[in-house]
This record gives sequence, C-alpha cells and structure tokens, in this order.
Amino acid sequence: MVCKIERIPAISAIYFALLQCGYDYYSFERDAAHIAAVERFIGAGKMPSIFSEARRASCEVYPFWPRAAILETATFFLNASSDRFVDYDSLVKRIESAKNITPEEKGASLWKWLNGFPTAMKELMNSNGFRRYLEWEKEWIAEQNMTHCGELDLLEETLQICRERYRAPFRDLRIVLNPIKCVYSSDHYALDDAFIFTSGAMRIDSAVHEYLHTVVHPVLEREAITVRKAKYPGIDESYYLDGAESGYQNAFEEYAVRMLTQLVLRREYPPDIVSYMRDLSETVS
Repeated sequence: MVCKIERIPAISAIYFALLQCGYDYYSFERDAAHIAAVERFIGAGKMPSIFSEARRASCEVYPFWPRAAILETATFFLNASSDRFVDYDSLVKRIESAKNITPEEKGASLWKWLNGFPTAMKELMNSNGFRRYLEWEKEWIAEQNMTHCGELDLLEETLQICRERYRAPFRDLRIVLNPIKCVYSSDHYALDDAFIFTSGAMRIDSAVHEYLHTVVHPVLEREAITVRKAKYPGIDESYYLDGAESGYQNAFEEYAVRMLTQLVLRREYPPDIVSYMRDLSETVS
C-alpha cells in the first residue's frame, strides 16, 4: 500500500463546475494565496444546470450533500469519453444501497437529474476554461505531495496495520484531493482492489476515518450487534435519516468509526474489532 496524492480529472470537473455555480466552501481553512488562486477561475462560463441543482436544502451544514458525492460516484460509471454511463444498473444499485442517504434524496427526481450528467460532463471537460484550470491543479497536486510526504508515510503505516489486523478489503489506497472541495468534506469509494479517499485537503484523521468505515460497516452487516435507538455523542441529526430504523444503524456506525479513529491515531488498536463493536454498543443507553 503506497500512499500518494493524485487527482481524478472527472472529479476535478465537478468542483470546477460547482465553483461557477456559487460553491464557496473552497475558502474554509485556506490561506489567502489559495483562495486568490481558486477565485481566478470563477466566471469561466455558464455551466449546465445539473451542477447548480446539486445544492439541496436537506442538509443545512453542507447543502451540497448528497448530490456532490453522488456526482463523484457517477464519475466511476462513465466511459473514457465521459459521454455515457457504463453499467448504469450498478450505479443505481450503489446509490440505492447507500444507508447514509435518505429515501427522499434517492427518489425519481434524482435519476431524472442524474441522467443529464454524461452530456454535461462531455461539454465541461472539453471547455477551455476547465483545461486552463487543470494546468494549475496539476501544479497544486505536485505541491501537496511534497508538503505532505511525511504524513503520507505515516498514513501508509497506519492503514497497513489496520488492513492486517482487521482484514480491511483493500490493498491499494488512492488519495484524491481537490483544491475547490471543502476541507471538511470527505468521501470514499471502492474501485476493484483500491480504496479511494476524496477530500479538499490532506488530513490523516479524515483518511483513516473513511478507511475504517470499510472495517466497521461489514461487522454491523454481519454480526448481531444491538444498535440502540439512542443519540450518539457528537453525531449530527442528519445521520439519523429522519428516525428510520436504518438511520440509527447509520448513526451508530458513524459514532463507532469516530471512536475507533481516535484509538487508531493514538496507536491503541483494539485486538478484536467484533468485541470492540459489541462493547461500544453497550456504552450508550
């Protein structure tokens, strides 16, 4: 498992387009030089409406959830030319099975909206404005690898231990950063044998957190662990999915991953992940 920072042009295109549609989360925890560099690309042209419709009212903290993440997911189901979907049924299955997205956000309106994605992406990726942005982003990615080389080594060591002890399913790790994406927004995806972490900044805690979801989630799916209908400390209300049964499991998974991440970052690895999860489920009344 070798950790390095990279980019995926299709994901870069999403955030470039969102920037043109009023996405202003690029400035959080960024210095003045970074903000100025990003803002040079505002006003690069009118974007297809699919991108302006990514903003939702369902998540007050981050109104681009879940549609920005859904667009990221959809990039892995585009052909090489980004002009049509490949294995569309698998994309539908992936999103429909996501337990952290409410049923309302997965309704018919989502699929009507998402059907326009390939056409929008082809238009966007061939635009001169986006091509100019990609040139700058290439330099930014190179700088990130130089700046964070020590952290990448530490992350590689940490996740190797997690993979060996907890049988995490991935042998390869891809750190995909984007200079426009909010530094507090992180997502993860599985592609063949690779675990793909996407975010706006290199943060070991976020990368470990997302990776540990691949450890905790199968345990919850496989083991008969009681998930209590309780409010878990520090968990945002959106994780409860309007009080649905699956919402409590979703909230507990997030809570368990946060607790496990703290232990792992302190090098306090629980010897048995199933026992750890059972014990944790009993600590919240």
